Formats: sequence, C-alpha cells, structure tokens
Amino acid sequence: MSTYAVKPDEVEAKVKEWKEEYPDLVRVERLKQYGGFTLFAITVSDQNKPLNEKLGHLFHVPHAHEPAGTAAIVDYIDRLLKGDNKNLFLAIKKREQVLRKCFLTFIPDGNPQGRFRSPEKFWDGRKYTNKEFLEIAFGINENGERFPRYGYWSLKEHNPKSIGIVYEQISEHEFVEPNRDLRSSLMKMIRHLLSKRSYMQILALHQTEFEHSKYNAEVILPCIQRELPTKIQKYNIDWGKRIIKRWRDFGANPVPEPKPLGYKGEQREYFIKCWADIYRQIPTLTVEVQNNNIKTPPRTQVLLQELAIDTSVMVLLKRALTRELT
Repeated sequence: MSTYAVKPDEVEAKVKEWKEEYPDLVRVERLKQYGGFTLFAITVSDQNKPLNEKLGHLFHVPHAHEPAGTAAIVDYIDRLLKGDNKNLFLAIKKREQVLRKCFLTFIPDGNPQGRFRSPEKFWDGRKYTNKEFLEIAFGINENGERFPRYGYWSLKEHNPKSIGIVYEQISEHEFVEPNRDLRSSLMKMIRHLLSKRSYMQILALHQTEFEHSKYNAEVILPCIQRELPTKIQKYNIDWGKRIIKRWRDFGANPVPEPKPLGYKGEQREYFIKCWADIYRQIPTLTVEVQNNNIKTPPRTQVLLQELAIDTSVMVLLKRALTRELT
C-alpha cells in the first residue's frame, strides 16, 4: 500500500519519470493552483501518430479525500507504459493496439492542494469513524458540526474551525469543490482539454463509504441521463454494465445496475452548471468504490478502480477497431 503514489510530490515524481523515460508515449499538461500546487493532465499514446486520428478517453479524480483513484491511475499508467500486466488487465495485453488507436488522458489528482493537507494517504476504516472522516473531508463549522457542502464559499461569509480537504482555495478568501464549480483547477483543465481534443468517453473516479450497505462499488449515470440523446443513454448504460460485470468477476459486490446521480436541489444544480453540456455530447460515467471501511482495504480500493479504468479502455478500443472496419 505504501508504494502507491497518492501525495502531490509522489505523483509529480512519477510524471517526471514517465516524461523522461517514455517521451514518445507521454504528453504532460500542467495547471498551477492558487496554493502553488500543480495539477497534471497526462496523455498516453503513440505521440508519433496524430491524436486527431485516434479515439480519446479522459479519466479524472476530483476529490482529495478519495485517494484510490489517484493510486489506480498512477499504477495503471505505469503498467501500460512498461507493458507490466501480470495477466490482470485486458487493455494492457493489447498495449500496442491501445497506443496506436487510442489516446488516454488522465488527471490523477484534481485537487493536489487538498490532498497535500490530508492527514492520511488512504482510509481503511480502522483509525477514523465515518463521522470523523467526513469532518476531515468537509471541515468543521463554528458550532462544532460538520461544515456544509458548498460548490463555492468565502471566508467573508463563513468562519469554519477547520477547512475540509475537499475544498480548493482559489483566492485569498474563496474556496470551491473541484467538480462543482467552473472556477476550480479541475474544471479549467477539463474544459481546456475538451477544447483541444475530441474525447469519446469520460470517467470520473470517486469513492464513498457505503455505510450500512452490502455493496462496495457502484456505477453512476449522469443526473440528466434520461434527458440525453438516446444513443448516449444507451452507450452509458452498456458501458456501465461492463464495469459492473468486471467487478463481479473479480469478486466485488457492486450495486447491480447503473443508476443516475440522485442529487436534488442545489447539489444537482452544481452538476447541471458544470457538466450538462458535456453530458449531452460525450458518454460520461462516475464510478464509486468503498472508502474508509475495513471490508474494502486500500489495495482492493485501488484494484477496483483499475478494473474500471481497464474496462473503459477496452470499450474505447473496441469502438476504435469497429470504426476502422466501417
């Protein structure tokens, strides 16, 4: 577990290593946060062939308190570049085809500022109750209760006892949750990437506690899934079912079917504002893997995320090969 790269300096060291050792396969884009930390977007493909002739997939990890996605992305990139498969990942078995036919862009940490402030690399359910864990994630209010979840908030209006690691500071007094406000570094990077390249799939890697639940993983469809073009609705569902089957084959216990994000009110509106136009154009899914629970230790958390990544790459590769035959 300790060998996984999760903290900003660990991720940055791996990015430097990949760029030096695999210059023909790795392209790196950077965005500096207000707090001085660097957000990376790493595109893996045969860089000697034009990306506009390939199909693209974007993967991203929005939250600082959900580290397994970061560890999974770093480990998966490392294995893909080195061809180190150990008979586990289907897409790495087809490495040459993937690198020729596809380009994969990974944002391993959407808020390195928050991850730097995290007191733990992983959450295994042994040290913190979920109440304590979520107080670290979202902070503690003046009254001693957990700080509310805001897409945007300001120190001019709030005076929390502690600021949760989920939030990114974007000015002297302003904070945002990365996947809920267009001013976040994550959303700026995603919008930048989408303006430069055509992506066919987007996968967000998340974690949640599944407290008092028999499940330890889930595929979530966009909150406006039923309003999307029919082709995208079907694509999202079929792709999600493939991830669920892969988890089951591994022995996990995922929620049986993909389902739309269930937020209502203000929380839903954050997603409409940031993501609705993307959802209408590009198949998009979210995966959730259990966090802070002894039933799903960190190594399993990471592997479940990697299986979701690998399955998604295989879906993209199949699409690329089908296009080639038509």
